[in-house]
Amino acid sequence: MASISQHQDSLRRQIGQLFIVGFHGQTVDENIKKLIRAPYHVGQIVLFQRNVASAAQLAKLTHDLQQVAREAGHERPLIIGIDQENGLVTRIAPPITAQLPGSMAVGATGSPEAAFRVGRGTGEILRSLGINMNYGPVCDVNNNPSNPVIGVRSFGDDPHRVATLALQNMHGLRDGGVISCAKHFPGHGDTAVDSHYGLPKIEKTWEQLELCEVVPFREVVRNKIESVMTAHIVFGDSSLPATLDPKVLSKLRSGLDFHGVIISDCLEMNAIRTECGGTVQGAVTALKAGCDCVMICHTIDLQTSALEAVFEAAKDKQFAEQLSQSFKRVNATRGGLSMETACREPDLNKFWQISAENAKLAQELYQSSATFVRTSSKLPLQKDSKILFAMPADMPIPSGVVEYGDLQGPVPETPSGYLEVLKSFSSSVEHMKFFQDGRNDKDILDAAAAVDVVILATRNARLSPYQRNMAKALQSAAPCLVVVATCDPYDFLGTDGAFVENYVAIYEPTVAAFKGAADNLFGLRHPVGRLPVQSS
Repeated sequence: MASISQHQDSLRRQIGQLFIVGFHGQTVDENIKKLIRAPYHVGQIVLFQRNVASAAQLAKLTHDLQQVAREAGHERPLIIGIDQENGLVTRIAPPITAQLPGSMAVGATGSPEAAFRVGRGTGEILRSLGINMNYGPVCDVNNNPSNPVIGVRSFGDDPHRVATLALQNMHGLRDGGVISCAKHFPGHGDTAVDSHYGLPKIEKTWEQLELCEVVPFREVVRNKIESVMTAHIVFGDSSLPATLDPKVLSKLRSGLDFHGVIISDCLEMNAIRTECGGTVQGAVTALKAGCDCVMICHTIDLQTSALEAVFEAAKDKQFAEQLSQSFKRVNATRGGLSMETACREPDLNKFWQISAENAKLAQELYQSSATFVRTSSKLPLQKDSKILFAMPADMPIPSGVVEYGDLQGPVPETPSGYLEVLKSFSSSVEHMKFFQDGRNDKDILDAAAAVDVVILATRNARLSPYQRNMAKALQSAAPCLVVVATCDPYDFLGTDGAFVENYVAIYEPTVAAFKGAADNLFGLRHPVGRLPVQSS
């Protein structure tokens, strides 16, 4: 009986290391303790913005999680990961630490060195807070402008350029001391459905995918990236999303010769939870299909039920052996991580130093990424200009990933943040919001005629007719109109957007990016950013 019990305990310990779980709260609660301790032995944690209040709190949280693991008998430290993609998806945001540019903003600089420096700065800040894994770089090629989930999270729409920048970002993360994870294999860039809400399908053969979507993944795999995250997308003639499809995962393992860890995207996303048999069965199916780790971010009952379901399924010896191989791959990623280091009392002095360095880096890169797509002789703006700053009252979140894992919808940056930037250049700035129902359009147009310059901030206006209509009206009413696309750059690209004379893309709705654009608008810097996507 003792040998059976020991075997079951060993199996449970292996299975626990293959689960990535999230929890609610900013301290170590009973649910996460339950998962880390016997009988579950969970070895990987994913953090969200909901878990973050301050640098001191976060450092204490990661320290306390590692202490629970040590007391529970874990031989190796927990892998604690986060989606710190920067830009649109920033889980540790200002004022806690400096905002760094996201992927498309980096793409607009045209600089592989910038991708490396952002990766290194990100890795260093995470390690200083006790986080040892980042779910990045994003290797998706944004080759569909209607994509609701990738967009500016991608470095651009050219697969080879994306490959170069993703590789350098990976090297930077590694230099900064964290494990990296390329996502979302084999590519989420050509979808029109957000897998947080539904099940996307891409009608392409593998040969077609290899010409574009797979190119960046092949590059980072060739350079021995530690892990790759799967996409909840159905490809070609399959009936299963890649996360659950052994044919797709075998392309990664054998076709790309990948020897690292394959991680599922969260199994509580609707693409799995409601469309493909549910989260619990999804965990079993994903592991059998070839995933090494499964991610369940939110619900304790689903997490424990999935752990039990995998344990029951592991009565099959072939599956148990497969799990053993996955366990070995996961342990190999821990490399030089030690429990002794992980359990040291946090020292935030390094965090503050790195954060200050990252702030300088961010200012430099945001000035370089702001892209002046079209300009007139009315630029640069004069500091004594009378300015009207207009923006839509409702700036919809463009993707489920932005708010995923948070207790309430986030406000990446508030309109007052943009306004304060403009006021730092000109004391004569008026601010007005406009609405989809047009209730105050006349007031805004009257105000526009009475100032020198109107700066209009838009967000994904290509899919928002009322924002485009306002831009058309202001182009006629204002002496000078400058449109700043604060997220996707597609708002006024192409011939149908050419009516906007002065058009600036900043790739993310953050104050830091807006400040970089303003520095260029008012002539402090000469704009050098270039579109990382096609303009037509």
